Amino acid sequence: MPHVRTYCKAYGLVEKDQQTINKLQSKQSPNCNEPNKPESKFCAKCHMVLTYDAYSETIEEKQQKESEVKELKDKYEQDMKSMKDEMNQQFKHIMAMIQQNSQLAYIKPEALTTKKLNLANDL
Repeated sequence: MPHVRTYCKAYGLVEKDQQTINKLQSKQSPNCNEPNKPESKFCAKCHMVLTYDAYSETIEEKQQKESEVKELKDKYEQDMKSMKDEMNQQFKHIMAMIQQNSQLAYIKPEALTTKKLNLANDL
């Protein structure tokens, strides 16, 4: 009577097959031999990966972080280039002002605020 046995297994009335019993046993870390909970993905002691799913998740997370780092690096390089270009434009503008009025060459850089720069443009 296979159906009766199936129902009994489903309701926990008879011992389940070996695979189910293995699911209840602790997972031992291959690295440090620490026993872990059956549902553990990583060893509680040495953090070793205990399941293929955890390994796959770890690889995916690593790839995602690498992608994020690359995006941040690209943005940083783009921002730095923009700032450099802007600074070069400002420098050229200041040099053109100095060429137009040589007195500006003797002004201390600390004294060149936006207001004073605008006044220099009026000269």
